[in-house]
Amino acid sequence: MTGGNLLSTMYTQYAIYLKNAVLAYQAMGIPIYAITVNNEHYFSTSQYSSCTFGATAEGAVVEELAAV
Repeated sequence: MTGGNLLSTMYTQYAIYLKNAVLAYQAMGIPIYAITVNNEHYFSTSQYSSCTFGATAEGAVVEELAAV
């Protein structure tokens, strides 16, 4: 939770989570035009929950998101 990265074995589950979040907002009448797979790219800290995403990891999550 404080630093590190998302396990590659969890990319599909994370993509499903992102998709469901978008669908939930749309169901409430909030249109979603675009999302990012990570809020603070290339940043991780021990001060609060954070997760480092490199370009390869981000690309892999985007590919998973396209597949779900």
